[in-house]
Amino acid sequence: MVEMDRMIRNIYDMMGNIEREFQSMRRMMHEELMQPAMDIYETDDEIVLQVEMPGVKREDISIEISGNAIEISAEKKATKEENIRGYYHKEIVSGKLYRRVELPMELSLERIKAKYNDGVLEIRIKKEKEEKKRVPVE
Repeated sequence: MVEMDRMIRNIYDMMGNIEREFQSMRRMMHEELMQPAMDIYETDDEIVLQVEMPGVKREDISIEISGNAIEISAEKKATKEENIRGYYHKEIVSGKLYRRVELPMELSLERIKAKYNDGVLEIRIKKEKEEKKRVPVE
């Protein structure tokens, strides 16, 4: 029975260590790189991405394309800290935002338009008109 108690304690210790590691990784990931919320929808003519980026300035947003992938990054700068009645209070997070999305088509700059308004980045990607192509049979 003593051996079983020792094994159970070891398992709980390992689980506690794993949980601490995960918490540490979550903190590091949250501080270093945040993923903004995103909606993607499709119309007959285009694919639309809407990305929440409140508190980000337009000039701090970068959109890059490569093949069928679009990468969106920005930096949310730190806000002024407040010291009220001798204590420190800060809930608004600052840091780097990043999302990468692969779409079912090759992308080109000519077909992409982006605008940023009220903390939401909207990217509209025009679809190419699909033409039926006849394959000759030999």
